[in-house]
Amino acid sequence: MLLAGVSAHAVSCTPQAEMPAPDREAVMAAATPIAGAIASQNLTSSKPRSCLRLSRLEGIRGGAQAAAPLLKGGELHWRNAYFLTATELKGPTDTQFFCTTPDSSLTVTINLRSLPPGQYALVLGEYTGSPMDGQIALILGFDSKWKLGGLSFARAP
Repeated sequence: MLLAGVSAHAVSCTPQAEMPAPDREAVMAAATPIAGAIASQNLTSSKPRSCLRLSRLEGIRGGAQAAAPLLKGGELHWRNAYFLTATELKGPTDTQFFCTTPDSSLTVTINLRSLPPGQYALVLGEYTGSPMDGQIALILGFDSKWKLGGLSFARAP
């Protein structure tokens, strides 16, 4: 029982509404060109901003290419962002974040596998006007600046 309480404090989540403006702006400023490079399939431009090993980056490249129809022709609108702090982790571990809105009306649960200690951001956006109404999620890691750590795509319901 005590161990569960200790691990719960090893990570934290700050929803967009509670992020300090400079932090929120820095995350969005990093995410926007990365998302643009992915949508335009100019994936070589996202490589210098990646915090991933080359082998994992190649997997992301394949996923981005498969998702191109979801984003093509749309305009990116960021909807939500979360600042994830995991600096107290002892090493890479499966990590769960609970992000509650300021009014406590919603809790978003974020599960990340083999997460190393550090600071992260999750940004969620949609490509309005694209024929398939694509959605994008970027995980950014902070390593002197925000860099791509992972991504996911979906078609809007």
